[in-house]
Amino acid sequence: LKISSPIGACLPATAGAPGKAWLAAMKDQEIDDLLNTKHLRFRFTDNGPESTDQFMNEIEKTRKMGYSTDLEEFIKGIRAIATLIYSGGQPVAAIWVAGFTSSMTDHKLPNVAHHLILAAPMIGSRAESQMGPNEFDNANKIRKSIPA
Repeated sequence: LKISSPIGACLPATAGAPGKAWLAAMKDQEIDDLLNTKHLRFRFTDNGPESTDQFMNEIEKTRKMGYSTDLEEFIKGIRAIATLIYSGGQPVAAIWVAGFTSSMTDHKLPNVAHHLILAAPMIGSRAESQMGPNEFDNANKIRKSIPA
């Protein structure tokens, strides 16, 4: 068995661990505006938050921990952990690990999170050193110009 999605697949910003990680880097008002103007839903399974307040509590939890979790909130049977990769103090990418609930146990989640938190700054530094700060800044400008 494997978990995969097509190359270029687009998910709602509110879906899963990567979406929560990105949203946690935003200001509360920006998130509120996004939820209200784009009418984005945040509940995809019975495990997802039932209200905007619960969703925002998840965002605050993500900010405090430095990573986000998806405990079968987007797809039943799948768990994930994500964190952001930064360059110049700005988020430029996300890194995440997903697995089946049977193998991504509560016992394993903290270890996976620990490795992601260690890997993210190394990836950001390495990418920046290989691309150069100007190219990374250009990539960040492009990312910011893409509508949510």
